[in-house]
Amino acid sequence: MIKTFKSETFATVTPDAITFSSVLNALAKSKTVKFKAEKCSSILKAMIELHEDDGSYDTKPNIICYNTVLNACAFSARGGEAEKRQALTVAVETFNQMRQGKNTLPDAVSYGNMLKCFANLMPQNDQRNAMAARIFASCCDEGLVGGMCLDEIRRCLPPRAFLPLLADCGFDKALRQRRKAYSVELRELPREWTVNVKRGDMASRQRASFAKPKKKEVRRNQRPEKTPPVIRRPGLLVEYGSSGKDL
Repeated sequence: MIKTFKSETFATVTPDAITFSSVLNALAKSKTVKFKAEKCSSILKAMIELHEDDGSYDTKPNIICYNTVLNACAFSARGGEAEKRQALTVAVETFNQMRQGKNTLPDAVSYGNMLKCFANLMPQNDQRNAMAARIFASCCDEGLVGGMCLDEIRRCLPPRAFLPLLADCGFDKALRQRRKAYSVELRELPREWTVNVKRGDMASRQRASFAKPKKKEVRRNQRPEKTPPVIRRPGLLVEYGSSGKDL
């Protein structure tokens, strides 16, 4: 489609942001394509070049395209070590391009995807902890701490380092109360940390390993279930089922 658009002066088929984002999404969700992070990055670069050539608003890369590339990087963990290293490199380059603000700026999903890349592509060590802490601190400064970001920073850091990081960023209540990492909820964080998060990105999607065990809810005025009585008579055994009728 790109070749046709460039070669024909009066081309009737023109790729736009929806076309590119659809192809990127298909690659990112694929479980069989190898080195899909690099392939998604190549498509994004082709999109940027096309936009710079024609200057059309329809071909300008949007936040969805960039976030899809980051998502492809985050889910490249099934490959070998070479693919993981390449995916991490692509993720860092793509995120840095977003922070330059040439075409778009990172949002809450961008920061969440970047932290997911660290958690999925890097082993648990001091380097991963330091990189994740820097990204989270920048996210707090930008007011873009959404539910995904909070969940992924918990994955990146060991429990003993999570609450001190919150304290270093300005929220020390949980550390002073000696709470568990999973007990920190998005709604209790400082307002300036979440001020620029879209409503749809506010919901916390806590994984089972972080979510606090839920108690069984008991509704008010709820009558306990009664089991049908069993009436025993001399020489006769009568059993009742759940419907209360004779069996």
